[in-house]
Amino acid sequence: MNHAYALCVPAVKDVRSLTRSPAPLPVSSAARGVAVSYFGVAVRSSNWMIESALVHTPNLPDIARLSNVRYIVQRLAAIGLLLFLGAHLWLAWAQPRFFQGRPEPFADIAHEMRHTWATTLVYVLGVLAIAYHLANGLWSFAMGWGITVSKRGLAWAERIAFVVFMALLAVGWSAVYALWRAGA
Repeated sequence: MNHAYALCVPAVKDVRSLTRSPAPLPVSSAARGVAVSYFGVAVRSSNWMIESALVHTPNLPDIARLSNVRYIVQRLAAIGLLLFLGAHLWLAWAQPRFFQGRPEPFADIAHEMRHTWATTLVYVLGVLAIAYHLANGLWSFAMGWGITVSKRGLAWAERIAFVVFMALLAVGWSAVYALWRAGA
């Protein structure tokens, strides 16, 4: 080989081997490490959630207080969120890629959203759970870490959490509505 690029490319005995498609690469060790790490975090989070639910209980005789209602709804939202994310990741990501060999087309997602009422209901409730769980978690974080300690600070944190909740809900439900409209 007397071409200039021969200095950069290692010698090839069979030129036809350059035109063949390479065999699919196996999953790299980095990808396996990320998957195992993610699974480990999910298991530890689930264990913490179950332990926390068993150890901490709401003050049931005083259920009329808003903080107790918030506590119960936060726990129910966490369970619903866990189920929603599991179903969403399985049906919209893992199953199409690993069993059908391709990502799920947008048209299929939109069609399911438009023509299957259960899918639409699950997504509406899932977005509601995500928005509430995140907004209430921010409020709890601010209170628990001492960022807001006074009654006035707690009231402001509650207002900010409500605005965050409404913004997340508006964005999430508009995305669900857009998918529903696209499925027509």
